[in-house]
Amino acid sequence: MISLLEVITKTSKFFQEKGIENPKLNSERIVGHALGMKRMDLYLEFERPLIESEVDKIRALVKRRATREPLQYIEGTTDFFNITLSIGTGVLIP
Repeated sequence: MISLLEVITKTSKFFQEKGIENPKLNSERIVGHALGMKRMDLYLEFERPLIESEVDKIRALVKRRATREPLQYIEGTTDFFNITLSIGTGVLIP
């Protein structure tokens, strides 16, 4: 099994190799989104082992981000002036 910290570390390194800006932040947001966790909760559960279905879900989102798909499209939301907006592909990101 692989831990939450290992996934974040490997994802950060992968994003760095792909030239994704802020690789650690991107990896934490992707992993958090995939697991339904806030970023702070990730830090509290670094040693938590992930099951295969969780890893598969994370892997699919990482592949999307590696192709430079905006993080907001992957998460389906963006914050704008203290308002959370739902967005999807084809929508301009404020």
